[in-house]
Parts: sequence; structure tokens; C-alpha cells
Amino acid sequence: LSYSSFCEEGVLGPCSRFGSRPPGEDPVPKPIPWDRGGRPASQHSPTSSPRLTSAPPRYAGPSDARAPNFVHAMSVVGELRQAKKAQALHTATTLAAIDSALQAIESCRAEIAQDAMDVGSAEAPVHQLKQQLGGGKLVGKVAKEQKALHAAISKLSKAVDKKLPVPASEKGVCRPVVFDPAPLNHMIALHLYRSGHFDAAASLAKEAGLAPMDPSTYEPLMEIYQVVQALGEGSRDLSAAKQWADDEARRAKLAAIDSTLPFQLARLEFVGVIAPRAEDEAARRAKALALAQSSLSKFAEGHTSEVMELMSALLWAGRLDASPYAWLMSDVLWDDACDTVTADGCRVVGLPRESHLGVAFAAGMLALPTLYKMQSVVKSSSLDWNTIDELPVQIESLEGHFAFHSIFSCPLSREQATPDNPPVLLKCGHVICLASVRRIPKRGSAFKCPTCPTEQEVAETRVLYL
Repeated sequence: LSYSSFCEEGVLGPCSRFGSRPPGEDPVPKPIPWDRGGRPASQHSPTSSPRLTSAPPRYAGPSDARAPNFVHAMSVVGELRQAKKAQALHTATTLAAIDSALQAIESCRAEIAQDAMDVGSAEAPVHQLKQQLGGGKLVGKVAKEQKALHAAISKLSKAVDKKLPVPASEKGVCRPVVFDPAPLNHMIALHLYRSGHFDAAASLAKEAGLAPMDPSTYEPLMEIYQVVQALGEGSRDLSAAKQWADDEARRAKLAAIDSTLPFQLARLEFVGVIAPRAEDEAARRAKALALAQSSLSKFAEGHTSEVMELMSALLWAGRLDASPYAWLMSDVLWDDACDTVTADGCRVVGLPRESHLGVAFAAGMLALPTLYKMQSVVKSSSLDWNTIDELPVQIESLEGHFAFHSIFSCPLSREQATPDNPPVLLKCGHVICLASVRRIPKRGSAFKCPTCPTEQEVAETRVLYL
């Protein structure tokens, strides 16, 4: 899907808060047989660190198989593969034709240069070159593959038009919205920085005329991206992550938020020592014990059970894959370390864990099916889709992972708090909406709490902001 379709189908407004780990259950959970600490679900111990075992499952993102339009998108994959195959064949044929023509020209040139003193010697090579290049043989081969490529692209275009739904803008689901493109371009630039497209982000900021971005905003994202790339599959390099986490100022900030990243890195380093087979087992055990004393000992108090498991795994050094501790070799531990770098790295610098652009796009994709149905219901009633203040029903697909703001319902009126009717904290500690405060009978400016007999003045109440 192009970014224009995101603008049409996913505009739900910018996310004002997207902090560390999202609360609640994930609306699109991805089945993972391992917990966040890398331990199989059946191997939990009662003393395990809650920080490593109680985090919610990862959000699978808009590419998850249950996301809207996924089935329709998969139906055009066949046509896309055919188009890619035709493109590759067309490219190979064109390059082969060019190479053949260049080879024939070079051969003709060499023959003419060899017999340069004979005036009539050039006729034969030139005649042979005309036969090789004439008649349109090479051009015919290229043209044949060009037609096949155009046919494949045409089929792909028709499949997309047939399988994918009508844009939301044509169905009238999206309200006319006028917004400033500068914040949107800023959001896109940050998304590019997160994705590692640093040059593209800088070019976008320059061409869009954005104000110079504060280096403190994008430089941490660049560092986090580089660390995650080093930890990712194919590299599995701990040096960059250890250097990043061992920075004095950052180490203090990670400790302040009770980050598990230092322990996760120490565990991965320890497993890297005991997992592979070694010729000198005594030397390997000595190295593992020295590493445990220097790195793992500092985590003995906060991660007691995990450290005990690692020391027990030392007995299986060199054959860890056949031991009860084979889960320590799982890639999930590396993936969890990448997640922790992203989450805690962004948290210590005050940046959101995930891209606002990606969140808005995913939320729009999940909300569209419900919006389509609600629009048809509203149209059949006397309501106007473009003037209603709130949706008739709750969009359940956005609950959990996409819940960024607290919601308060007044215990008296059962009304949901709004900016015009905010929650109010009473002197006694109970909370009701402002409209309920105004409706309570008063003696002058004094009134009693509807929940307890505490008497208070209106001036003693405080408005709460969600």
C-alpha cells in the first residue's frame, strides 16, 4: 500500500503518547512458545524475575495474517511473482543482447585493425557484422520479453484493482481533514531514521523545508538502530550493545528505570561461552567461571533464579542443545534483547518506543472494517456521519495495544469524561465529573461528597487531566 492510501485509509490523528511497553493485551498477538525471558512457558519458576516474565506479547504489526486486507493482499502475490519473474527475464535478455552486440562490434574492429594495410579487407568483417546485427534478431528478442513484461504488469494491476477494496475516501468513511503537512513530514522523517534510512530522512527534511531537527531527537534513534542491527539475526554481535549500555550516563539511566538489558547481555555472553563445543573443556570452564564472577555476580540479587539456571547450565557445557537448558540457545533471547534495547533506549531519552507513523497506519488498517459497517448503520439512521461527535460502538480491535489515554466514567452520571466535562478530584479523594459537581445540591458553595459524608467547598476541588 502506498503512503497516499495510508492518508486516505489510516488518518486517526497523531498519537500523543507512545511510551515504553504498551499496557493490556495485544489485539494481534503472535503465538510465541517462549516468555520474554527466553524461557519456555512450562519452565517458569516461582522465583523468576517478574520483569522478565510478565511483559505482554509482541505486536505483530500490520503484516500479521489477521490484519485487514491481508487475505486480499495475499491473493495478488501470485501475479506479483509473475511480474517479478518477467522483469528479471526481460533484464537478462536485454543485457545479453547488448553484450552480444558489443562483442560483435569489438570482433569486427579487431579484424579491421589487424588488416589495416589492405583496403578491401574491411568489407568482409563489416558484412558479417551486418548479418549479426541486421534483420532485427536481437531487437526482436528484447521486444518479445518487453511484451511479456507489459502483460505481466497489466495482469498485476488488474488483480490489485479487483482484489483490494475501494479506498476509504471513495466510500466516504474519511471526513474532510485539513492538517499542517509539517508535523506529518516530521513524523515521516523520524520513521525513516528508525528504519535506518538516514540519508532519505535528511533529504526529506531538507526538501520539505522542515526546521532543523534537534540532534538529540534523531541521534539516539540512529544509535539504537545500529545496536539492534548488530544484535539481529546474521550478526549476533554483543560488542556494540555492551559498549552502548556501558556508557556511564546511559548506565545510570537504565538502572533508574530498572532495565533488564545489562543482565540480558551478560546472559547472552555467558551462553556464548558455554554453548559451543571446545577442545579444552577445562579452559572453557575457567573462562565461564571468571565471566560469571565478573558479570553475573552483580545480578545475583535481582535475578537469583536466572543466575542459578545459568550456573547449572555450566554442567552441560558443550552439549547444551541436549540439556534441559537448551532454551538458552533460542533466538528468542536475542530478539528480546533487541526489543529491550529499543524500548529502554527510547525510554531513557524520552522518545516513543515505536514509530508514530507505523502506529497510525496499523490503527487505521485495524479500524477500517468497523468504520465501514458503522458508516452504513449511520447512513440508514437520521444521523450525519460527518457531524456525529463519537462513534456509535467501540472499536474493539484498537483496545489494548492502541490504548494510549486513560478513560474515566463518572460513578454518578455514568458519563464518560470529555474535555468539556473533565473528572474532578474531591477533597476526600473521590472523583466525579465536573457536570456532576455542578448538579449536586449546595449550601452556598459547600456540598457533601456523594460517596462519603465529607463536606467541602467547590474551590477545594481539582480538575484532573487525562
